[in-house]
Amino acid sequence: MKNVILSTSVVLFGLLTLTACSGDGGSLTGDPDPNGPGGSLIPGLPGAEAPPPEKVCFDQQQGYVGLGGIALHSSRAEALPGVDRDRFKPFSSLSGEFRRALGTPNAPNLQNSAATFGDAPPRFFAEPKATAVNLFEAYQVAFRLCEATNTTGSFASAPTEAAARTECASWERKAWSRTPTPADIDSCVKIAVTDSITENPPSGQRQTTPVRRWAYACATVYASAGFLTY
Repeated sequence: MKNVILSTSVVLFGLLTLTACSGDGGSLTGDPDPNGPGGSLIPGLPGAEAPPPEKVCFDQQQGYVGLGGIALHSSRAEALPGVDRDRFKPFSSLSGEFRRALGTPNAPNLQNSAATFGDAPPRFFAEPKATAVNLFEAYQVAFRLCEATNTTGSFASAPTEAAARTECASWERKAWSRTPTPADIDSCVKIAVTDSITENPPSGQRQTTPVRRWAYACATVYASAGFLTY
C-alpha cells in the first residue's frame, strides 16, 4: 500500500512539473553538463554558447462549474498588477514601523490608539481605512515619538537650513524606503526652519523650543502617506 501511494505521488509531481513549465529540466538550469546538448556554459571553452532565454511559467486559472452549469469564476475580476497598493497599514504593524524608522531600541506602546485606528478584535479582519480622525491621531503619535526621540546633538539647537536638509533627507529615506526628491526635502525643511518658529496654544502665541521645531518637521514625515501606507 505504501509503495502504491509513493509511486502515485511521484507520478503526480512529475505531471504538475511538466504542466507548470515548458521545456526539460536542462532548459531550466542551462544544461550545466559540458557534454550535454547545450555545451559548456563557461565562455572560451569548446561548445560555449550564449545563455538561453529566460523560461516563463504560465499558471492558468482553474475553472469551477457550479449548479446549473454556471462557471463560478465567470464574474471574477482580474486586477492589474500594482493596483493593490497604497493600502493603509494595519495598527498591529505601526509600532514596529515606528521602531524601524526612528531607530529606537524598543517598539513604542501605541495601544491607547488602537480604537482610533480601527484595530480589529482577535480572529477578525477589517481593512484599515484612512479617516480625518486616525490621520490626526497619527500626527499626534508621530509628534510625541519625534519629540521624545530627537533631543540631543543637532536637535538641541534651532534648525538651520543645512541641518534641516540633512535630517529631513534621512527621515524621509527611512520612513518611505526610497530616496526623497528635492521637493520632498524642501517641504520638510520649510516646516523646520520657517513654519515652526512660533506656535499658538490656548494660552497664547509663544516661541517654539528647538526640540519641538524638529518634532513638527519629523511628524509630518511619519504622518505622511509614504509611511502610513504600503
